[in-house]
Amino acid sequence: MIRLLMTFLALPALASADSARLQSIVSEHILPGFEKNMAEAEGLRIKSEKGCPEDPSVLREGFHSSFDAWIAVSHLRFGPTETDNRAFALAFWPDPRNAAGKTVAKLLAASDPVVSSPEAFREISVAGQGFFAMERLLFGEIPIAENEYACELLKAIAGRIAEVSAEIYAEWENEYSALYLRA
Repeated sequence: MIRLLMTFLALPALASADSARLQSIVSEHILPGFEKNMAEAEGLRIKSEKGCPEDPSVLREGFHSSFDAWIAVSHLRFGPTETDNRAFALAFWPDPRNAAGKTVAKLLAASDPVVSSPEAFREISVAGQGFFAMERLLFGEIPIAENEYACELLKAIAGRIAEVSAEIYAEWENEYSALYLRA
């Protein structure tokens, strides 16, 4: 009976410790991680807007920085990352059927004008919207500097990555972190 009473008396202290841990996770990992992801994605978008250079190493550096920032928070697969398949729009993985490669190849073959409209680009398969689709362009066999459409596709993908990253951060910052802390 005394043990049961002691357990009930200890519950508020345990809840307080859990609350402090959750607050720390949100303020020291989740929010800064998604903010960095957003900033790096915006940097990649800006680099892509400058065009496709003969040497795509500048774009590749931006790709690596942005993808690394995504990987640092990609394990947080709940809330804003899952809304509208955002996590898959950033990194469609696993992809055993090469959907990213097929989507990129299809867009390139058709020179699909969908790349000129962010609204229309949102409607293509998530496999063609994120890092693994961009990887096909930056590290594949197509010299993007010699292919105007490939360059436009790269810009559309970078724009979508920046858009999705900003949406995720905004939702975490403006509403989901408070909801998470009250759970």
